[in-house]
Amino acid sequence: QAENGDISTTTNNVDAMRATMTLSTLFHDAVYDPKSRTNEEDSAALYRTFASELDDATASRVFDHDRVEQYILATRHLNNSSVLSTNDIFLKLFIDADMAVLGKCNSAYDVYSGLIREEYKYVQRDVYCEKRSQVLSSFLCETSIFQTKVMKNAFEAQSRSNLQREIELLSQGIIPGEIM
Repeated sequence: QAENGDISTTTNNVDAMRATMTLSTLFHDAVYDPKSRTNEEDSAALYRTFASELDDATASRVFDHDRVEQYILATRHLNNSSVLSTNDIFLKLFIDADMAVLGKCNSAYDVYSGLIREEYKYVQRDVYCEKRSQVLSSFLCETSIFQTKVMKNAFEAQSRSNLQREIELLSQGIIPGEIM
């Protein structure tokens, strides 16, 4: 594997990146509890447990366990600067895929928003509206929500529109797609 995320086209590197992307996708939300602040860390720990069960020498050469863990932890979306500064195009694409739901058409986005509210139904409505607005606003403060040109071109404008619309509605106490 090359330094700085540059991936050559050798079969081993292609297989390693395919494995990294697949395992990162499978494990990144493997542990999910809306009341927890450590879902990504817990998912990464679950992956490490799985990885420790792989005792085949070939698996150690194919799987880049540190990279899988890095990708899982990057879905925290706490600090996009680490993703922005990386040369790892696969990490950028992985994070963009995680964020792509924000770029759905209005009706699909509203269903998504309603499902998020359902996950956090234990939170008082006014507190939910305030905190959700803060999270969405943090995405809007980024220069770009998406890190790759293809995802930015496909989803940036619709994502920003969806986020702005939801923030507006939340300020009025309306939760798009809310299941009553």
